[in-house]
Parts: sequence; C-alpha cells; structure tokens
Amino acid sequence: MIEGDFPARRIPVQLDVLDFDLPDEATAKTMMVSSYSTVNTRYLGIPFPNQGPQGEASKLIRDRHFQVARRHRISMIDSLASPDPTPANRPPPEWLPRLDGTLYTAQRGYRGPGEGVGSDVFVVGLYGTWSWRGQGEAAMHRNTDAWMQFFDANYPDTTVYLYLIDESPDYAQTERWAGFHASNNGIGRRMKSFATGGIAAADERVPSLDAIGSAFILASDRTSAPSTASSTTTASSSSTMATGPRAAPT
Repeated sequence: MIEGDFPARRIPVQLDVLDFDLPDEATAKTMMVSSYSTVNTRYLGIPFPNQGPQGEASKLIRDRHFQVARRHRISMIDSLASPDPTPANRPPPEWLPRLDGTLYTAQRGYRGPGEGVGSDVFVVGLYGTWSWRGQGEAAMHRNTDAWMQFFDANYPDTTVYLYLIDESPDYAQTERWAGFHASNNGIGRRMKSFATGGIAAADERVPSLDAIGSAFILASDRTSAPSTASSTTTASSSSTMATGPRAAPT
C-alpha cells in the first residue's frame, strides 16, 4: 500500500490457480431485462428513435449492452421494440445476430465467454405485452405455433417464453391464458408460458403455467422474517427467482 510516494504497508497475497476453464454455456440460467426506452433516453435523449442515424446508434448501444451481459454470463431479454419494421411473430432484425451468435464474435467487437454462441433465451410479450391478448384460445394456438415454426427452423436450441402477465393478482385470468396455451397440440406448445407472482399462490392457483418468476426475502432472523407458504413445483414446471428486498444478515 502506498501513501503519497512512500510504501506504508505490505500485505501478503497468496493465489491458488485452479487448472480448469469455465464452460461457454452458463450453468445458471438467467433473464435480465433491458429497457428499450430507458436505454435510448439515457444515451440518445429520446425513448423511441426513428430509422436513420439515431436508430442505428440505438441498435449499436443496445448490442453493446448484450455483449457486456454475455461477458458476465448473463442472458438478456427485451421488449422486442425496434426502429425497424418487424414481421408478425418474428424477432426484430437486430435480434438475429444475438440468436445466431454472430453478435458475440471478434468481428463485432466481442471477446469473452460464449464466443459465437447464440442467446439461449428469448421472451415474447415482455411484461404481458403479447399482441393477441383477448382474442381467445384459437389465437393463442395460431400465434404460438407461428413463433415456434420460426424458432424450430432457425434457432431450435433457444428456450422461448410467452410472458403472460407481470405480478398480477388475477390468478384466474393468468390460469385462463395458461390453459389456452397448454391445450395447444401443435408446435406452439413447446413455447413455455411464464408469469411473475407469488410462487406458492401460483403453484396452487395457476397449475397450467409452465414457469413462474418470483422473489424471495432474506431476513436477519426468524423474528423479522415474514411467514411463507411452502411450495413444490411439478415435474413439468419450473421456477425462476428474481431479485427483491433483502435484510442483511447480522
């Protein structure tokens, strides 16, 4: 340690170097949201840039965010908003290099874990913004089939979620949508239905849901911890845990 121009203290440091490399594919699956309008406002001063120089700058900035996340083995998702026209039931053009892995190559300025590996997760309808809400079961089947036709043909290893709703207390509505999705006998059933909410309540009241995203609270001791119901997910369902309020342990 240096104070001014003179050594003030020496602290011995010992490092153990382990003889292994981490795999390119992360074993802990993640979904971190990137907000289209927030990122654009922060860097460009406008939430929704048009095609042209600002639209191109927006795509470059957001691609850099995806690359930084990949460097830290985090998978990012977004709302699929784009300055470019996008066909129905297809990702925006800027998502294609993320899905096929070309965004994560030296040619695109990336070096690090997962070089050349495509994104392992993709979300349709972030926070419940899917376009066929309110159109019934047939529309659910038709649209999810169309999405999965595209992914099966182009990116079959990517896990695709339909984000039904975000933190809704209306479990009956969520179960209705999840039931529409679960009744599909076509390829759209391979898309996974997803919602956020309380894991115990969803486990009981939304049995058709494929995956639930929830949060947990850490408290310093039993007296400060809220009571929680236990929950067991079925073999066909999964859960993800989101960051939430925490009390630091003492």
